[in-house]
Amino acid sequence: MDPITTFSLISAIIFIGFFMSKLFKTTSIPDIILLILIGIVLGPILNVIDRELFMGLMPLFGPLTLMIIIFEGGLVFNIRSLSKSLGKASLFTLITFILTASAISGVVFLIFKWTVFESLLMGATLGGTTAVATMCLMRYSKISEEVKDVINLEATINDSLTIISVVMLGQIIVAGSVDPKLIAQSLATSFTTSLVLGAVFGITWFRLLIYFEGWEFSSVLTLAATLLLYASVELLGSNGIIAVFVFGLILGNIESMPFKNINAASIKKRLSESQKELAFFVRTFFFVYIGLLFSFNSLSNSMIITSILIIIGIYLMRRLVAQFFFTNRERNFAAMMMPKGLAAAVLSTYPQYIGLKIAGFTEMVLLIIILSNVVASVGVFLYSNGKKQENSGDEANGAGTTTMKGTD
Repeated sequence: MDPITTFSLISAIIFIGFFMSKLFKTTSIPDIILLILIGIVLGPILNVIDRELFMGLMPLFGPLTLMIIIFEGGLVFNIRSLSKSLGKASLFTLITFILTASAISGVVFLIFKWTVFESLLMGATLGGTTAVATMCLMRYSKISEEVKDVINLEATINDSLTIISVVMLGQIIVAGSVDPKLIAQSLATSFTTSLVLGAVFGITWFRLLIYFEGWEFSSVLTLAATLLLYASVELLGSNGIIAVFVFGLILGNIESMPFKNINAASIKKRLSESQKELAFFVRTFFFVYIGLLFSFNSLSNSMIITSILIIIGIYLMRRLVAQFFFTNRERNFAAMMMPKGLAAAVLSTYPQYIGLKIAGFTEMVLLIIILSNVVASVGVFLYSNGKKQENSGDEANGAGTTTMKGTD
């Protein structure tokens, strides 16, 4: 593709992303669906962009997108409300992930006659939600802050849980043995180390930001620090995504910390503004990217039907668990908040990496990513519009009551 066409497409995508973001804020129509459709049109339909070229970029573009979105998510979290929601969110996440992964595994096991471990790989790959789509949808949804915190935390934990689970299963398949104690120890060590390193790095970096106050491009240094933290934690064998989230959480709540500084508010404001714009940029291209990766050629009718059954199964499992954690209207919303994304897309080629040939694995994962984002977007739209109608009805009833009193 020539430079003029490339720059024109990039410009058009940014413009569409900007105006769709504004439309989402005012009408509750999510921008995710249109951005994915743009990717599908440019890739598999018109073949303007080479799909294979972008498949090769996934190991780099994927983690970069997730880092930036997760860091921005940490910046906007309130640490006090987080402490209230963490236990609830962790329990909800763990139960939902296990039931959802089991349901998905059962569906592909029965329909495609895959082995147990092949089926479990599919279940683990699609068992969790993604922070990229979830935090984007939660930003302008009309749901309560408590539910937002739980759903956002679920997605943050899930991105890590999904990757760890799939890699663990892959190691079991390659080694041919299972050691539950070793798995549990590995998970606990990974999360604990990530939490501690993220917190220490956040406190240290805030001290440096005080020193850099007034310097040009200090916000860019924070991006460099985020990349350094992720790389260092991953190099130590722990979870870089959790560390980056805690790093953002510390910097986003520096006004509440005992070591706060007179410049804390201005530092936080500058960080938030720069990260919002950066997150918008990578988020816009991420959803277009998901559409680009999709391919119609390898899909069969059985894969399409199975993917739809999996989406229904995911909804039912989430709805089952949600009834113990949320109120009536919130349950359907939580059940529909099932978007898959970065982790699933990255892991869609993992079976090939460990030497497994599972026909249709990658294609089905990508199709379910798209379908799950559509369901989540519809869920946000329906809930937000239902909320608006409730508010309008309340206002009308209030006005009617006032008029009657005046008449009396």
